[in-house]
Amino acid sequence: MSDDATFKKVGQSEQKFFGPRKLLVCGLEKELHERFLSLIGELELSHLPAVFVTTAQADDKLADLFALPENSGINEASEMPPCIIMAGISEKELYTLIRGYRSAGLPAPLWATLTPTTERWKLNDLAKELAAEREAIRKMQEEKKSKK
Repeated sequence: MSDDATFKKVGQSEQKFFGPRKLLVCGLEKELHERFLSLIGELELSHLPAVFVTTAQADDKLADLFALPENSGINEASEMPPCIIMAGISEKELYTLIRGYRSAGLPAPLWATLTPTTERWKLNDLAKELAAEREAIRKMQEEKKSKK
């Protein structure tokens, strides 16, 4: 699955990530959808549309999901691991979003940016890859701690 998906350090520039300016929000309880949208407004992220991916869309390709209209799936169930996939935002906005999200106390998601490679992937495949990467990072951190 990881043909050219690699970790890259992100700066805090105005450089925009690949894709249309939009967020795919997965696995967030439907009761928290409005809170998430309010957070986007509070963070002053100038018109950042969100799509709330439903359980039924888990096997859809990311390109198809990013083509959905703003607020699609709002207040519908999404029984998948929490995941937020970002596209078309700046590096600076990415930091603002992640810091604000963490401060809001919302459930910790897997974070990703859309790439030319991943836009062809099914959402479930990306979520599995992100979970595996998170686990690999966790293990590396544990190994570093145990060596000290």
